[in-house]
Amino acid sequence: MKKNNTILNSFSYLFSANIMIQFIGIFTLSYFTRIFSASDIALIPTSMMLGGISTLIFNFGVFPYIIKYIPTLKKKNIKEASRILYTCFLLILLSSVIYSSITFYISNYISIWIFSTSSYSLHIKYLSIGFIFFGLFSFLNHTLKSLNQFKLSSKISILKNIIKALSTILLYFYGYGAWSIVYAFIISNSISFLLLLYGIYNSGIRFYGFANIFDIISESYPFYIEAYVNYIKNQGDSLIVTSLLGSNSLVIYYISKKIYLFLYNSFSSLSIILKTELSSLIDDVKNYNIKLNEISLMFSFIVIPLNLLFISFVPFVLGIIAGPKFYDAVFIGTILSFIPLITFAGDINWGINIFLLGNSMLRLKISFYSVSILLILSYFLGIIYSLLGIIVGMLLASIFRLLYSIKLSKGIGIKSHFKITNNIIVNLYLFTICIANLNLSLFYFDYVYVIFFNFTSIVFLVILINLVIGDRYYQIINKLLKINIKNPINYILRK
Repeated sequence: MKKNNTILNSFSYLFSANIMIQFIGIFTLSYFTRIFSASDIALIPTSMMLGGISTLIFNFGVFPYIIKYIPTLKKKNIKEASRILYTCFLLILLSSVIYSSITFYISNYISIWIFSTSSYSLHIKYLSIGFIFFGLFSFLNHTLKSLNQFKLSSKISILKNIIKALSTILLYFYGYGAWSIVYAFIISNSISFLLLLYGIYNSGIRFYGFANIFDIISESYPFYIEAYVNYIKNQGDSLIVTSLLGSNSLVIYYISKKIYLFLYNSFSSLSIILKTELSSLIDDVKNYNIKLNEISLMFSFIVIPLNLLFISFVPFVLGIIAGPKFYDAVFIGTILSFIPLITFAGDINWGINIFLLGNSMLRLKISFYSVSILLILSYFLGIIYSLLGIIVGMLLASIFRLLYSIKLSKGIGIKSHFKITNNIIVNLYLFTICIANLNLSLFYFDYVYVIFFNFTSIVFLVILINLVIGDRYYQIINKLLKINIKNPINYILRK
C-alpha cells in the first residue's frame, strides 16, 4: 500500500504541476494572440525549439542514464551518486555553453530560416544567453526526479512558468514589445536554475569530486544517440512546419500543440515515476509482475477513459485559446491530442520493460525507426496536404511506435499484462464522444446544444459502465487509487 501511495502522490505532484503550468500557458497564450503579431508569438516556440538543442551536444545520454541508475545508487552509495551527478552536470554545462556560442554567431542565418527576415537576429542572440540556463535547468530537473523529489520539482516548474508569464506581461506594458518574450525566457530559466541547485543541495547531494567519465559514457552512449532521436521526435514536427510553411503556420501549430503538450507531459510524468518505482523492484520478480499488472489495469480503466473524456472537450478549449484569428488550430489541435495516448500506450505497457530489462540499444531502435517514419511521412504529407499532412504523419508514426514496441518486446521474451479488451466498450463509447464534439465545434457550434449533449453523454457513460462492468469497475479504481468511489447507479436505486 505504501508503494502505491508513493506512486500516486508523486504523480499527483507532477500532474498538478502540469495542470498549473498548462493553465498559465493557456491563459497567457490566449492573451498574447490578441496583443502580439504572429511573427512575435513565433519567438515562443522558437525559443523552445532551439533551447532543446542546448542539452544535446556532448551530453552523452546522461538524462536517461541518471533516471535509470541514480535511484538505486543513492541508496547504496550517496557519495558515488554525487560524483556521477557532478560529472554529468559539467558535461551539460559544457554542452550548453558551446551551443549558446554557436547560436550567437549564426543568429542571422537562424532568423532568415525561421522568420524569412534578419530582423529577429538580435532577439536570437539574446535568447542564446538563456539557452545556457535552459540546458542546466533541464538537467537539474531530471536530477531532482531521479532523487524522488517530485514535489519540489513540481513547485519550481510552476514558479518558472509564473515568472515567465508575469515577466512577459509586465515588460510588454513597459513598452518592450517582442523583447519582453526574450527577456522573460532568460529571467525565468536563470532563476529556476538557481532554485533547483539549492533544492538538490538540500536533498543531500553535494557536487564535488569526479566519477570515471569513461565508465559513465560506456553505459550512457546509446542514450546519447537516442537523445538526438528524441529531440527530432519532440521538435522535428516544429522544424518541418518552419521549413515547409513558415512562421505564421508555426504559430498556428504552436497553439494547436498546447493541449497535446499537457497530455504528453502528464504521460511523461507518469512514465518517469513508474520507471523509478519499477527500477527498485527489478530483483524482486514476484512484486515486479504484480506492479506490472496494476499498471495495465490502471491504463485500461483509469488512464484511457480520463484521457478520452478530456479530449472530448479539447475543441472548445482550443477555440477559446485561439480566438477568431487562429481558429484553424481547433481541428489540428484535436487530432494532435490523440497522439500522446497512442505513444504512451506503447511506452508504459511495453517500453518500460524494454528500458529496465532490455539493453539500451533496444530503446534506441524503437526511437530511431519511429522518428524515421515521423520525418518521412510528415515531410512528404506536409508538402501535399500542408499542416494537416504533418499531423497525419505524426499520428501514423505514433501508431508504428506502438506496434514496433509490442513486436520488439515479444521478440526478447518480455511479456506485457495489458489487454486491449479490458474496458473496450467504455473506451470506444468515449472515443465516439470525442469525434462528435469535434464535429459540433466545427460545423454546428451552439453553447446550449453542446452543454446538453455532453451532459447526456456523461449520464449515458455512467449507465453504460453499470450495464457492461458494474461494481467491478469501481472496485478496480478503488483498489488502484486507494479511494472509495461508490457505484452511483446502485447508490441512487438504494435511496
